[in-house]
Amino acid sequence: MDINLERRRADAEAERQQHELDRQVAERARAVAEESRASAEEWRCATAAEVTATIATLTTLLARMEGVEALRRQATKDKP
Repeated sequence: MDINLERRRADAEAERQQHELDRQVAERARAVAEESRASAEEWRCATAAEVTATIATLTTLLARMEGVEALRRQATKDKP
């Protein structure tokens, strides 16, 4: 009978240790998922900033090109 009691205690301890390992694995998975989410958010913000800067640059370039075209048309129009 004493052997059965020791065996049950050993089994219970093994089960407790396995639950602790499972909990640690789940916690690490949550931490990795959070790190991944944070990294993706940083990348998204950086990409959005880059796209915004590119749009501003292209808008400025287009305005300058339109200005040059207007000057060219005016110069052609003013020729005698």
